[in-house]
Amino acid sequence: MVMHGVNEVLLPKTGGVYRIRCLENGRIYIGSTQNLRQRWKSHQADLRTREHRSASLHADWKIYGINAFVFEPLCLTNDKKERIELEQYLLDAIKPFGSDGYNTSRYADSTRETVRTIEDRIKFSLLQAEMARQKPAGTKKIWKPIRKAPP
Repeated sequence: MVMHGVNEVLLPKTGGVYRIRCLENGRIYIGSTQNLRQRWKSHQADLRTREHRSASLHADWKIYGINAFVFEPLCLTNDKKERIELEQYLLDAIKPFGSDGYNTSRYADSTRETVRTIEDRIKFSLLQAEMARQKPAGTKKIWKPIRKAPP
């Protein structure tokens, strides 16, 4: 089952492992979820309205548009352990990182080792600079360190 664009209503609400594939450049994102339909909606919302955790996926989405991407359930299972094991197997076998894909972590169900492409690093730097420019002049810290009360 291949889902182009907004056909998420046809996706099952069950768990599974999935792939998001860009038809223009062949790059992929591998993920797993407890609800395939909701996860595709969540990816689309992140890509449309705010920053997606994968800067390169977000950039390609903006360039090519929604119809250049397909959401492909690879395995249906509600067993979390099975989903994570299969996702990890696919991450190890396919290696969808850097210029080959959109994943930013080499580990399923974890962000313990995030892989940042040069594109991701540049985008993050630009975002930090933009946030610094938007900070109102004369803004002061409004928080104080928490101190323990004397005994």
